Amino acid sequence: MKIWGVTVLFILLQFDCIGLSSYGSLRKVLIDVYDGVLRLDNDSIQTVAQHLQQNSDDQYSLALSNYYIANHKNSLNDLRAASHYIEAIHQLEEADTLDVFLELSLRKNLGVIFKQNGDLESGLRYYLEALPFAEAYDKTRPFEKQTNVMSLKYNIANAYSANYNPKAVDIYLEILNEAKKKNDTKKIAQINNQLGDLFQKAEEYGLAINHFKSILDISDKLDDPKLEMYLGFANQNIGEVYFEQNRFDLAEKHLLRSLDYYSNDRKFGAMVELAELYIRIGKKAEAKSIGDQALDIYPSVQKTKEGLRIFELMASLISTEEEKSNVYITRLLAEQQLLNEERSQLTDLKDKENLYRVVDSYYKELEANQRKSEYRQWIITGCAILVSLIALVAIYFMIMDKRKKQELSDIAEDDSSDFKYY
Repeated sequence: MKIWGVTVLFILLQFDCIGLSSYGSLRKVLIDVYDGVLRLDNDSIQTVAQHLQQNSDDQYSLALSNYYIANHKNSLNDLRAASHYIEAIHQLEEADTLDVFLELSLRKNLGVIFKQNGDLESGLRYYLEALPFAEAYDKTRPFEKQTNVMSLKYNIANAYSANYNPKAVDIYLEILNEAKKKNDTKKIAQINNQLGDLFQKAEEYGLAINHFKSILDISDKLDDPKLEMYLGFANQNIGEVYFEQNRFDLAEKHLLRSLDYYSNDRKFGAMVELAELYIRIGKKAEAKSIGDQALDIYPSVQKTKEGLRIFELMASLISTEEEKSNVYITRLLAEQQLLNEERSQLTDLKDKENLYRVVDSYYKELEANQRKSEYRQWIITGCAILVSLIALVAIYFMIMDKRKKQELSDIAEDDSSDFKYY
């Protein structure tokens, strides 16, 4: 069933307050969206999620609404998404509902955000926390669809790769074999891309190009628009390798070809490489043209330190006599400040989350100690009661034994008065 637009949703909101909506409640609407039973456009999902945030006290509903709000912010490269993911994790701790997939998704998305913004330690920590949930979720699915552990291990390997940890290669090769068994073309392309990138950083250019070309070899299986971007990655990365080797003609050929496979915002990185290439070989007009296209795309791409290089390149194209060079430098400084502010927010969030973990750990340990103390007290009390009962039973039998002996003695005395010898 599909519902598009906010009009129908507005009707649901009006009736929900008295429990008359066709889906019973907005909570059920959001769960139906989550389960794939119902489809709403993104604006409507956000409206439902925000309404639940303001009016619901059900922890699972709040967690689910935070998840969707975070997804929306994440799609806009808004780092505040991380705070919603973290809040959802805490709310699930209080909820009665166990949702393994949601637990997995929240941690995996947090890992991506922290890793992509340079905090590899936090990124890796969330990936590793997500792993048990991925394993539990995969067990509920058919073999060919048990890809969540593989996908998560891929992210873990990416985190190791960023620090040049040799564990990355071992994990990539492990999941590459698994992806081939499952005939998972997308994952095969992803892993070959990452292995190529890793060997490129190690200046093992032959191995790097071999892995990138492995993606081109399966181009007939990547005709889905969602998968074509891996052909873009392969061509862009091959172009970058040739650029590093000063093989400029081949570099230009593959970088230009990569643009044919990318959606608009994904073209940014290849355009920056092309602009730098054209500057290197003295084609300033081409560099200016491709640089202007990259600047048009810049507002929609994820902000990174590497992305800011476009402003430096554009500034270098302006002669020193022209004051316009200051425009690019000024923009560079403004974007750098904005990036630093966003990273600072993420650092503050990390500190708060670490503090939460410390406090939460303290209270858990305190509760555990209290339970141990209570158990000890129960054991001591139980032992005392048991000893008391044993003592009472012993006293009771002693009294009864003494009384019986007294009765026997009294009977013996009575019998002796009538006893006669013959």
